[in-house]
Amino acid sequence: MERATMVTTTQMTAAQHELYANIQNFAMDEPGASFPLSRRLAKENGWSQRYTQRAIAEYRKFAFLAVAAGHPVSPSEAVDQAWHLHLLYTHSYWDRFCGEVLGKPLHHMPTMGGQQEHEKFEDWYAKTLESYERFFGPAPADLWPSAEVKFAQKTNYLWVDRVQSWVIPKPQQWGALLTQKIQQLGQRNWQTILGVVGLACTLLIWALSGEAAMAQATLNPLDFRGPEFLGFYLMLLGLCFGSAYTTRYLSRRVSARDLAIPTLNPYEMAYLAGGDYRAIETAIAKLTMEDVVSADPNGKVTLENPREQYDHPLEKAIATYLEADSRYLRHIVLHPKEIRQAAAALGDRLTQHNLLLSPAKLRQTQRRSAAIMAFPLLIGLSKIYVGMVRMKPVGFLVLLCGLTAIVAWFMWKRGGRRRTWKGDRLLATLAKQQKESTVEASTSDPHTIAQAFALFHRKALADTAYASLVTALATTPAVARSSSGVFSSCGAVFSHSSSCGSSCGSSDSGGSSCGSSCGSSCGSSCGGGCGGCGG
Repeated sequence: MERATMVTTTQMTAAQHELYANIQNFAMDEPGASFPLSRRLAKENGWSQRYTQRAIAEYRKFAFLAVAAGHPVSPSEAVDQAWHLHLLYTHSYWDRFCGEVLGKPLHHMPTMGGQQEHEKFEDWYAKTLESYERFFGPAPADLWPSAEVKFAQKTNYLWVDRVQSWVIPKPQQWGALLTQKIQQLGQRNWQTILGVVGLACTLLIWALSGEAAMAQATLNPLDFRGPEFLGFYLMLLGLCFGSAYTTRYLSRRVSARDLAIPTLNPYEMAYLAGGDYRAIETAIAKLTMEDVVSADPNGKVTLENPREQYDHPLEKAIATYLEADSRYLRHIVLHPKEIRQAAAALGDRLTQHNLLLSPAKLRQTQRRSAAIMAFPLLIGLSKIYVGMVRMKPVGFLVLLCGLTAIVAWFMWKRGGRRRTWKGDRLLATLAKQQKESTVEASTSDPHTIAQAFALFHRKALADTAYASLVTALATTPAVARSSSGVFSSCGAVFSHSSSCGSSCGSSDSGGSSCGSSCGSSCGSSCGGGCGGCGG
């Protein structure tokens, strides 16, 4: 049964409240139907019942906006599928829904093609999201993606009879499907992963124990002979390492409900790319370009023209620290507490937007991955004890256990990458946008150069009037450059020759061209914004 969710908002007039209540009370499913609209919608799209009911609920809100928003509206892909199907039930749609509930016809208007139509539907969709938030609050991102995300996806739908044909994804989609399956496994809990590892280890024991061990019905790996146990241990070590890596990898996932992309200033971009040191260095570079401070080739920074107001608290903290005397760059990075606190505040905001993991979750990842790696280590140490009691050689096993201990210690001390998948995608998108508008040698705007510096580090200054800054900034010792160790595995420097996506391991930067199609219901390409309401 479909569920109607009532939404009450002060933005609605009395007439709009009545309209929305009537839309919610309208029955999409025909009473007594053995194959109602909601089940058909779920089957044709491969959706779960819960997702289907959510899509129908959003379709109801879309129909309300088509009447109440005061401008043409355009649906998301999921809402459009619900709309398409409802249109097939002509009596329900035209006579009862449009005629009795909405009080006006709601026509489906596919695109006529071309860039102008694409831009029109993109504008309609953006306005639809604005009106949605005005009436109902933020739209769920999995059902209403942002305009940038929706119109960056290139799709080409075609009706296929799955009884007669197989549907096989293209090779470029296999990675996304594998990631989706891994996400589904990780969403249950990390103990599930350990359970799978335990089952795999049991099967390996049977496979490696040989006919003799199977004849003796022994499943105790401590009774394996030396070569058999070494093979078993290597397989177990590989499985546990893969499980630990998967745990660290899945810890950076973000809920599909929180895919809203925030607007970042240059210092937040710098912190996301390289941590607190990159942010501090970006601030010093910007202040130097604005003639507030000066930096000599030895890395000594002097306050030249102090201001009463600064663009960011980080700039103010640096200027305040330099008021007493000139400081070397390494002192600015490593010593003053106020500067470090101002930089840390950047990380707090990025964490709130799920672009970075919180320190608590990062520590949790460390403990989980280290616990997984401790499992084969305990088995190996137990076998070493048994071997010594039985006067057997255990040299190779000691070396393997030592290697396992090093890996477990590393995972305990290092939490992996702090940046989430969402942070990777945003950083890749920012780097691509900045790369497409590469800083020219004649550019003198400090804000523009600071943004490029935040993403590409010192190489962004190479072709500008501030190339001499590279020498001064490069004098910072290695201990300062590694102050944000959680980003070290991603790399702290980005160049113009490689996008952030490849440097960080992220994939989908959203750079594909637009243009989706609506299937046979529209009969033509919809230009990325299928349909609209002419009402």
